[in-house]
Amino acid sequence: MKKRYLFLLLFPFLFYENKSISISEHELYFKKLPKDFDNFKIVHLSDIHDTMFGKNQKRLIEKVKNLNPDIIFITGDIINRNTENFKKAFDLLDGLKNFNILYVTGNHEADNNRRNEFLQELKKRNVFVLDGKTLDIKKGDSKITVCGLRSLLKNKNSLYKEKLNEFEKISKDNFTILLSHRPDAFFEFVEKGMDLIFSGHAHGGQIRIPHTRFKNGVFAPNQGFMPMFTNGVYQKDGTKMVVSRGIGKSVCPLRIFNRPEIIKIVLRNE
Repeated sequence: MKKRYLFLLLFPFLFYENKSISISEHELYFKKLPKDFDNFKIVHLSDIHDTMFGKNQKRLIEKVKNLNPDIIFITGDIINRNTENFKKAFDLLDGLKNFNILYVTGNHEADNNRRNEFLQELKKRNVFVLDGKTLDIKKGDSKITVCGLRSLLKNKNSLYKEKLNEFEKISKDNFTILLSHRPDAFFEFVEKGMDLIFSGHAHGGQIRIPHTRFKNGVFAPNQGFMPMFTNGVYQKDGTKMVVSRGIGKSVCPLRIFNRPEIIKIVLRNE
């Protein structure tokens, strides 16, 4: 009987932790940001992993729409590596078709046997796949550059540095945003002179301990136990990185003290 009562108490808590979507909002200030982009609104989604939020992703779509972003960034793992039916991902993207969406692949897309077919379907939906590419976003008389780094299956951060060197349009004179599924190459990104980075992959550490001594999660892929980059905004030498806790689950079936997260970023000119 006691076990049954314990389950009855735990079930609402676990349901809330895994199915209620939180909104995290940050204003980020940059001296380099062109004035035309002051108050530019970005919604960041990551690591959805085929998780459903209402029929045809209705709850997730409504929350994004209510934030009224100028652009949406998706930093990978919208599907799982073993996904064969992409309906859950396409329901979300179809529901957000009126927004500009920039996308980079995560390790699960990279490891999916139908990866190329999936990416072709994204392009048909006018989702700009930014893997290894740069894109200039123009507003008024100004522009900012967004570049995308596809997820690599090999874990060496030096490989990310090499990939960054392939971008041709990166200039330290322009305000530059990088989309990278993995955050653990942060110091390499700083060295390259990125102004703002959007990442995921860490799932918020999966389990977060609600105590001030433990500011990060318990475990993250490629970072191990007590990882450095799991949640929120990090900064070094003028570079800021936004790490999403993500929305879904992959290997670990539960999120604890770590609700699914949508991030809204407002860019501000200092």
